Amino acid sequence: MADASSAAKLQRWLKGGMSLAQAKGFTTQDIVGIAHLAHMLYLQGKTDSAKIIFEGLEALEPNDAFIQSALGAIYLRDENEAAALRHLNRALELKPNDIYALCNRGELRLRASMFQEATEDLRRAIALDPDGNDPAGMRARALVSAIKEIADMAGRKQLRGKR
Repeated sequence: MADASSAAKLQRWLKGGMSLAQAKGFTTQDIVGIAHLAHMLYLQGKTDSAKIIFEGLEALEPNDAFIQSALGAIYLRDENEAAALRHLNRALELKPNDIYALCNRGELRLRASMFQEATEDLRRAIALDPDGNDPAGMRARALVSAIKEIADMAGRKQLRGKR
């Protein structure tokens, strides 16, 4: 049987006053440690395992921008565009200057031929990396270059068609 403190925490969680992680006694360090493990799995290419862990973390801490951004990246990699967009949008609501979420959403929008929106996201990501040292900033620059090349090719093709 739960004690009064646990019952009060669960009531507060049910009313939206705290996360499930807080209600169950997880510390920020606990969540960060688990997220670090999931991120390492992701970097090792073990995306299915990383996804399971991040989905569990999302249930515990749905308002964590890193968790939302990580899930967006995983779903982007899995080509689940709707889920990727939902998580990346949520990450950017929580942390508008998340360079990784911006870059990933830019890539997602590029894949959907939303060139203007993609360029906006990618330019915002580039602005967050003025020295050009962040991997997400470098990727954003490469994607903007690809967009320019696509636009140039389309323009040349259109000019040839008018001759």
